Amino acid sequence: MKKTKLILIVLLFSIFVFPNTVDALAEGETKKLYINFNIEEDGSLKVYELAKLNPTYNGRIRTLAYKNLNSKASTGEESDFSGSDIYNASSIKDIKIGSTNDNNINPKNLSNIKNINLFKQTYIDKTGEYGFYEENSTQDGVYLKIYNPSSTKENFYLEYTYTDAVVVHNDIAEVAWNILSDSYEDAIDELIVYVNLPKDDKSMRVWLRGPLDGIVKRINDKQAKITYHGLNPNNAVSFRMMFDKSLVPNATKYSNVDGKQNILLVEKEAAELANQQRERAKLIQLIFKLSIIIWYIVFIIVMFLLYKKKKELEKCDFNMDYLREFPADYGPEVVEYLISKKITDKAMSASILNLINKKALTVEQIPDDKKNYKFTKVENVKDLTASEEKLIYMLIDKIGNKKEVTLKEIKDYGNSYSKGRDFLKLYNDWKNTIIEASDKEEFFINSPFIASIAILICVLGIFLTIICMFNTTFFILGYLCIIVAVLGLIYIGKIIFRSKKGVLHYKKWLALKKFMEDFGTMDEKELPEIIVWEKYLVYATVLGCADKLEKDMRTRFDQMNITEDNYPEFFAYGYYNRLYLYSTLGSSIRNSVHSSYTHSVASTTASNSSGFGGGASMGGGSFGGGGGGGHF
Repeated sequence: MKKTKLILIVLLFSIFVFPNTVDALAEGETKKLYINFNIEEDGSLKVYELAKLNPTYNGRIRTLAYKNLNSKASTGEESDFSGSDIYNASSIKDIKIGSTNDNNINPKNLSNIKNINLFKQTYIDKTGEYGFYEENSTQDGVYLKIYNPSSTKENFYLEYTYTDAVVVHNDIAEVAWNILSDSYEDAIDELIVYVNLPKDDKSMRVWLRGPLDGIVKRINDKQAKITYHGLNPNNAVSFRMMFDKSLVPNATKYSNVDGKQNILLVEKEAAELANQQRERAKLIQLIFKLSIIIWYIVFIIVMFLLYKKKKELEKCDFNMDYLREFPADYGPEVVEYLISKKITDKAMSASILNLINKKALTVEQIPDDKKNYKFTKVENVKDLTASEEKLIYMLIDKIGNKKEVTLKEIKDYGNSYSKGRDFLKLYNDWKNTIIEASDKEEFFINSPFIASIAILICVLGIFLTIICMFNTTFFILGYLCIIVAVLGLIYIGKIIFRSKKGVLHYKKWLALKKFMEDFGTMDEKELPEIIVWEKYLVYATVLGCADKLEKDMRTRFDQMNITEDNYPEFFAYGYYNRLYLYSTLGSSIRNSVHSSYTHSVASTTASNSSGFGGGASMGGGSFGGGGGGGHF
């Protein structure tokens, strides 16, 4: 039982945690984000932005910052070039907001988009509507709420200008800008940014700061491209471009210090740190991949040892294909627990039939309803087990009138909450009594140590898959770990570890089942006495072959010309007529148990929820401007 509970806990963890993780990482809320930064001759940054969101949404939130409130004051020292207030712009202006239904846009030149529907500014909530935006000033820029629901299937278009963004040093000019701050709350599937100079410059240099899987590429003497495929939320991304100061003759922000050597030194240090991080990441990736491969090897070895241990425990001297005699005198309910280590409604049906066979209950068909039977308690019957006494109490005293009960009353008893709850209480108490009786037979042993090791290996495999999903490097074997692990847990959960006695009895009952399954093909001389046929049907109910055996017996009755004249002892107790009871009783018991579960669970209180040219370097977000956002 402890093993089964642990497996259930692991499976529930996989169902509720793992799928949510997959869903979160498989698709970002922002499908595409394209941005063009055009450096103007007056030192401003003209920005064009196009965003495509993944459904479902009412609109987009965008914050645009022209300064970094956390930047330190510029002092003219080398440390300023890692980030200071000299990189802040003076303002943001010329904001235009709209949408476009053009899905074939070239991210390289967003200024050429022509079919743009410009939105109107509003001062009231317009959720669910299209074509409006709210604009509110903030300490470092503006807050925009853009109403463009997913039903329109139109992309978000923004256009704005940061003034005084370029810094002119004594020797060169530069822009160091935060593309996104760490307050951008959506995951982005694809981020493509182009930074454009006003004219060609062969000396132009460009760097990227942010998550290490980003790429910056110098396209030509005038343009650079930045790319991210799969950017997680709250990751700041920044770029720095250094160029000839003659390209911005009308710029107004001067540092009055030399910049080139300081910039090269700062970016060299950042690049070296990033490369160290990459090498460390590569090593971790290698170790992680080797760990997964080792996990598969260990998994195979442990499962083989478990299988070998299972086969070793199942060895038995009994090797007969058929067994005509009953292996033991315990009831069919104990047999079901021996076979499957669980108790179902089949055990209850078989127990009722066994009580009839033991003459503790009498049964007769109700004349007006051929599918209904009446069960009457026989007083002072001895040699009943504890579970049989509890079953009689449940049927006769609780469901019936303390003397008798009908099959229809049993079938309908659990159709209300109060009776269903009472029935389940008695039903579970009856099952526990069977388990206690089975434990006394010592059919089972504790799970071997190798089974516990196998469970731990499977749990580790599930966690390896979850870790793999947060990895930037795709490794198919890592994703398959959870499938292999869950299959392993299912296999472990199906293994029943029996004692030597348990294995012997298990194989004997299966041999008896084989005999009953081939009952219809047996020679008449090989068949048991007719008087015990009913007992075979009792045990066939839990062995899963009652329907076939019942049909074979009816056929045999016709073939052997069994009548009340030549077999009076069989007809005297109504055995022949009771053959029609077996299938009817089974469906009625199943209905009663199912109804009890359904009505007791359905009546519980429902839950309530009231809640609503190279790789990047580390350290994005330390420069000027930026902005966050998300969707709503």
